Amino acid sequence: MKVINPEFYIYTENWVNTYISPAIKGVPYNLVREEIEKIGVGTGIYFVPIFNQNFCDTVLQIVKNLPEHKWNTARHLSYPTTDIELHELGLDELYGQVLRDFMIPLALEAYGIEGDDTENFYVENFLAKYTPNKQNHLPMHNDSSLFTFNLSLNEDFEGGGILFEKHNITVQPSPGAAILNPGMMGCKHGAKPVVSGTRYMLISFVLQKNPYNRKW
Repeated sequence: MKVINPEFYIYTENWVNTYISPAIKGVPYNLVREEIEKIGVGTGIYFVPIFNQNFCDTVLQIVKNLPEHKWNTARHLSYPTTDIELHELGLDELYGQVLRDFMIPLALEAYGIEGDDTENFYVENFLAKYTPNKQNHLPMHNDSSLFTFNLSLNEDFEGGGILFEKHNITVQPSPGAAILNPGMMGCKHGAKPVVSGTRYMLISFVLQKNPYNRKW
C-alpha cells in the first residue's frame, strides 16, 4: 500500500495538535460528551467529538485509493460489514493510542466503570463502508463489545444513520465525531440504507481483556 503522508502514522504531540478536535483536549469528560435523550430521558448513548476535518480527509484519502479486493465481507459471521481492519492500513497502533489517551477514559467515566485502566482493554478497529449498489445497510444487532465507538468520516451521502431500536432514534454524527453506545446487551441497533454516495465509518469494539482481574 502506498503511504500518502508518512508523518500521519507517527503519534506525537504535534500529531495530537494537528488531528484531535480541540473540544476534547484538556476538557473534563462530562463537558465533552452529549447524551442523547428521548422524551427528556437519557439513553446511555453519547455524541463525542474526537477528530477534526484534517483527520477525516487524510483517512479518506487513504481508503479511497484502496483496490476493491482489499475490502472484506466475511469477518463478522452473523452481521457482516464491508470493511477493512485498521492494521491492514497501518493505522491500528496509531488509533489505539488515541483510544487509550482520549476515548476509552471518556467511556469509562460515562458509564461509571471503575477499577480499570486503559491497558486492560482489547479493541477491534475496522473501517466500514456502505454503498447503494453493494452493502447499503446492516440489520439490527448487538455488538460483540463492552462498548462501541462509531466514528463518522464523511457526510457526502444520502440516507444512512444508526437506528437504535429500543429508543426508536436515528443518529448520524458529523465527520470526526463518534457515537458511543453499550455493546452486547440492551442497545440493539442497525445501519439504515444509504441511497446515494458512500458512507465511511470507523468502528471500535472495546472489550475488557480480563474482567475478573480489576483493581477494586
